This record gives sequence, C-alpha cells and structure tokens, in this order.
Amino acid sequence: MTRWLPAIAVGLISTYPFGYLLAWITLGDQPTRLMQACYVVAAGGWLLLLRSLYDAETSQKRPLSLRNLLLIGLLFRAVLLPAPVSDDVYRYVWEGRVRLAGYNPYLLAPDAEVLRSLRDDHWPLVNHPEHAAIYPPTIQLVFTTIAAISPNLMTVKLVMVAADLGAVVLLAGWLRRRGMPEGWAGIYALCPLTLAAFAREAHLDAFVVLGIATWLVADEQARRRGSYALIALAGAGLGLAVGAKWVPLLLLPWWVTDLNRRASGRIRGPASAAVGTLLVAAMVLLPAIAYKDAGLAIVGPLRHFADAFHTLDLAQSILRQAVDPAVAGALASAAIVLIALAVAGFRLSAARAMLWILGGAILLLPTVHPWYLTWLLPALCARRACPWIVAVVTVVFAWEADRVRETVGEWDMPTWVAAAVFVPVYVAVLASGLAGLWARRGRSARGTV
Repeated sequence: MTRWLPAIAVGLISTYPFGYLLAWITLGDQPTRLMQACYVVAAGGWLLLLRSLYDAETSQKRPLSLRNLLLIGLLFRAVLLPAPVSDDVYRYVWEGRVRLAGYNPYLLAPDAEVLRSLRDDHWPLVNHPEHAAIYPPTIQLVFTTIAAISPNLMTVKLVMVAADLGAVVLLAGWLRRRGMPEGWAGIYALCPLTLAAFAREAHLDAFVVLGIATWLVADEQARRRGSYALIALAGAGLGLAVGAKWVPLLLLPWWVTDLNRRASGRIRGPASAAVGTLLVAAMVLLPAIAYKDAGLAIVGPLRHFADAFHTLDLAQSILRQAVDPAVAGALASAAIVLIALAVAGFRLSAARAMLWILGGAILLLPTVHPWYLTWLLPALCARRACPWIVAVVTVVFAWEADRVRETVGEWDMPTWVAAAVFVPVYVAVLASGLAGLWARRGRSARGTV
C-alpha cells in the first residue's frame, strides 16, 4: 500500500482539475457544490501525498521525481485553463488598460466618467467599480504589460500560471540544495488550493509566491556563500512579493535582523541588511515613479477597504463584539505588527519565520481570501505546520460565498464560514503548542535522569 500511496494521492488530486472542468462544461455557471466536493477529494489526496513524503523522509526513496512533478503539475494546470476566472481578473485587465491609456488607476475609479471611452463588454464585471486601485505599483506594471501585449483574460491566466510554475522550479531547487527530495515541492505544486488560486481563478498572488520563493532560495544561498549579490536577489524577491501585495512587508524586520546577525569574514551584517532593504525598497518604489502624481493615494484605499470590507475575519469579528469596530481594527493591526517585531528577535529559519509572521497576519487581517493561504505553501515544503495544513482543507467552506451568488445573484459570505475555516486552525495551533511543550518537558526530564 505504501508503495502505491503517491500514485493514489495524485489520482485523488486529479479529481479537482478534471472534476471541476467536467462540472463547468455540464452545469455552466453553477458548479460550486461539485467544485467543493472535488476539492475535498483532492485535499484528501494532498494529505496522502504529504503522508507519503513524510514516510520517505528518513529513507532513500523518492516518492515523486521532479520530472513527474512538473509533468503532472503542467497537466493539471492545462486542464483548468479554460475554466472561468475570478472577477478580480477583470479588474487587473481594466487597470492595465487605464494606465496604458495615460490615466492613473489610483486616482480614477472604474466608474469615473472620464474613462467611459475605455468601457467594453467586460466593464460591468469589474468588481468595486466605485473604488480606485488598491494593488501596489509593481503588480500594476504587470497589468500594464499584459494590456500592451494582449488585454484578455487568458493572457492574465497564462501570466499567473507562468509565475506559479516559476515558483515550483525555484522551490524544487531550494529543496535540493537543502538535501531534501525535490518532489517535496509537490506540497505546493499539487496542492488543490494552488490549482484553484492560479490555474482556475488567476489571482495575482502567484507573484507573491514567486517573490517569496525567490527570497527563500536566494537568502539560503547567501547564507552559504556569503554573497552580497545573492542578498540583493533575495531582496528583489521579497520586493516582488511586497510589490504584489503589501502584507509580505511584515517579513522585513525579521530579515533585516537576521542579516545583521549573519556577519562573517566575507560579508558584514549591517552592510548585508542595507543591501537587502534597498532592493526591497527599489522593487516597490521604482515602479511607483510611474504613478507619482497619485502620492498617498497609492496606499490610501487600504484603510477604506480595511474598514468597509470584512471576509473570513474571525478574530476581528470577535473583537468587534467586545469593542468599537475602529478600536478592534487598531488592536488587530497592532497585534500583526507586534508579532512581526517579536519574531524578529528569534533565530529562526526563513521558512519558520514566514509561517509565524504571515500566518499570524492571516489570522488577524480584516479580510482573508482563500488564495492568501498560498503565501504559506512554500514554507510548508520545508517545514511541517499542522495548523496551515488543516487550513488548506477547511478553506473549502470559503466558496460558500460563490454558492450564495449562484442562488441569489449577490456575492455574500455566510457568517458561519469564518468559524468553519479558522476554528479548526486555532485548535491545531493549540494542539501543536501543547505537543511542543510536552516534547520539551520530556527532553528535559530525560536530561535530568
């Protein structure tokens, strides 16, 4: 049975791409229930894949070769390419076209009268047309490039899948250099959440993952070689992640502190920290030059979205029951920053620090979407983290909002979904903490015998 476990796992995972595509072809615009069923089966296969990888951890067996991983990953993604995209993608295309036409998407919302001439058949599908752009400048350049090449939905999907596959290759190389099987990159590459987020829905978070993967690979190599060039590459990777979504900026305090601790004969801690910080800033600020007339409008909408939109925000919704909503938001924001600063004080691997910092942020953000969890998957390729493994499974409930839209015509997240997704995660966090304490107690007891 153990011998065939990887093949069984891949077979179950295939239920998601093939099952979803079949449901979409036969049912048209209402496949959410079947999609959720396919996702649950695929998530079970993903758990079996993790089991097979963990079982082979101390042996010389390679349950999934890199070649097979890439072939299977390409097949699953190709199957999902015809599937309909997220409504966010209409926004990506629109903002790219706005910039290409010489306007500033940070200053003009999609429903601005001056942009009427740009409206096409897809314009009614652009989400939140009353709000100006919220995405950072680096990813806006990606949107503009897509608009210049071919402003259509399939182009966006192909670009996001290309970034996604680039992350797979980087993670496989990272694992190989760590002395781990390359097939462990399948934890990311064959995760049904990855397939849903990028091959099906085409979310820009593929660039967040690509940036994080670049950062992880280059940072670890910089440790070994003492190379400022690799530190600069790691900074560019982290800058790419921040330039796609602002949240990974929380990783910077830990990384700068870690670089300062790394002083050696070949590199100096303060110098390496400066190089890394400058590259992060350059990746974010240089693209912002194209939008300099927007000023603080580049980050201004963040506050409004944090106040006006709440999705899967279990922690904040509990806080809002006890205190004023504004106070609840401030407390959650302060907690996110404090976690990032506290973790900066510990000597951790980059993967472990990332799980603590970005994981803590996801638990406290005012809005969480399923694809945000993909930010953590690169770290799971190297470290076991039971709470986030659980989250990959329970996040299936988040698509209940799509089910509501199918039945009533409006996207709305049922109130019980946040608890269904995150209560098991909190239980897993507590169980993992207690297990760690028990293990340390056992080691201490053995040490005194």
